[in-house]
Amino acid sequence: EYAKYAGIDYFAFDWYIGSGLYNGIYGRELFKSSNKKGNMKMAYILESTSLGGDFNSQTLKDICTDMGRDDYQKINGSPLFFYMTYPPLTSSQVDVINRTYSQIYPDKPLPYIVNAIQVGEQEAQMNNKTGIAAWSQYTGYSKEGDINMRERFKRAEVKLIPTLTVGWDTRPIAEQPCMWYQNAPYETEYRLTGEALKSHLTDTINFVKANPTTCEANTILCYAWNENAEGGYIVPTL
Repeated sequence: EYAKYAGIDYFAFDWYIGSGLYNGIYGRELFKSSNKKGNMKMAYILESTSLGGDFNSQTLKDICTDMGRDDYQKINGSPLFFYMTYPPLTSSQVDVINRTYSQIYPDKPLPYIVNAIQVGEQEAQMNNKTGIAAWSQYTGYSKEGDINMRERFKRAEVKLIPTLTVGWDTRPIAEQPCMWYQNAPYETEYRLTGEALKSHLTDTINFVKANPTTCEANTILCYAWNENAEGGYIVPTL
């Protein structure tokens, strides 16, 4: 209800390895069954090791099946799909994703695949011919990081989806280390609220409008709705 009221277009759900709460099944399934979301959509951010190196896995088939849903976010008819974690996707991996999707939906446009990882200009250029549609990042870690990312990919002359980082503060995880995040890197106390957040959002939207070819997807990935433990959240908390 909060997101619908705010005019958010879609949730990009993390898809991690494991089951139950830890890979987001709880949130995804609630969203899919919700009668309160209106026209709001969903998309997936796949953490690469969740496939266990097997791009022919049932996990990928499940993801591709959901891509065909009416409530899945599309870019000109193509389902929006973020792939996160280094190294970037290879041509053969992109082919498997497309083939898996086509086997389920043979008459629909192929996925709009985005490498959502932090790489330099040369590496983006080198890996831009693998069949992906665009580049992005999971988070920029700060306003300056967001700006540097979009300018870096623009200079590389690749398609991109800009990020907008609300906050980054991993002290909750530093105080209570979890099994996959022992060292809690990138500790800062960065956070945007109020007019500062509004200004950064407006600036990011203006960048998309000013670069319609580079930003052909006409969308922004915002970090984040409820990454509370990493300080990146919009949702109200206690």
